[in-house]
Amino acid sequence: MDALQQLFLAPLNHLLRQNAWAGERLARHAGATVLLRTADRAVFSFAIEQNGGFRACEPASGPAVTIELPADFLVRLLTDRSGLLASAHLSGRAELAESLAFVLRNLRWDSEADLARVFGDIPARRLDQLARRSLAQTRDVAGRSISNLNEYLTDESGLVLHSSDFASFIAARSALERDLAQLEQRLTTLST
Repeated sequence: MDALQQLFLAPLNHLLRQNAWAGERLARHAGATVLLRTADRAVFSFAIEQNGGFRACEPASGPAVTIELPADFLVRLLTDRSGLLASAHLSGRAELAESLAFVLRNLRWDSEADLARVFGDIPARRLDQLARRSLAQTRDVAGRSISNLNEYLTDESGLVLHSSDFASFIAARSALERDLAQLEQRLTTLST
């Protein structure tokens, strides 16, 4: 688990160094331990350092804050970070939990600064812009593809019902059950 913790903490600490305000906000809670638990019960424990960064530590018996992530957290981490944070459950010291939630929600990666260290300022700017455009186009294509697949499955192939058709089916089924119950009641009344 130690290597996995470092794989998680190294990029997080890098983001905290890029966003000085975040480190300052977390530094107020130096020494506090945080327990990160996932749906499959993998457990990471880390402590907040004086500079506002994180370091791996042994799981504490009474962590200051526990963060429970949903089963699909890896997918959400890559595709829907705000959805991941909304579905995470934080418990423990309220002030620290609020600070952690705020920091994690507002951390931003300055990819251009990282690229500039390797390629220089102008190429880094262009590479960053290219990557952002490519990512936006990829999201757009993925969204349109899902929409087209949904339309094909519901309208053209008939493999999936529209929600309105399903609602109509449920309403008709309920009416049929009600009529059947009334018919059974009449038959019971006639037979006695």
